[in-house]
Amino acid sequence: MEELRNNMINLMQNPTHMGEMDSPSGIGHVQSDCGDWVRMQVRLGADNVIEETKFVAYGCGSAIASAEAIARMSEGLSIEDAEALTQEEVITSLGGLPEHKSHCNAMSHMSFMEALKSCRQTAG
Repeated sequence: MEELRNNMINLMQNPTHMGEMDSPSGIGHVQSDCGDWVRMQVRLGADNVIEETKFVAYGCGSAIASAEAIARMSEGLSIEDAEALTQEEVITSLGGLPEHKSHCNAMSHMSFMEALKSCRQTAG
């Protein structure tokens, strides 16, 4: 459990997928009632496989860790497999989240799903 907790802290403090992307295939942006927001950007490669995922977030560490986890988990997946990624899988990869922070994960997940939807609309 401590190792998973340390994983979440590492993702919050050292996100490697944070930033803007040139020419994304899809973008999703979700804002929560508290004013926090996450924008996820996805670039598809050959055969609609996710080549790169980046995010920008305005929010707490839980939102950043959730977005970073999604970015790491999604790269190399097909759109279909990425669409099957659940909020619970993200929370498990983080080692859990306090109940009052579950909206942070939901916001990151919804933003990612919007980015995938945007990819499909762009691809036609």
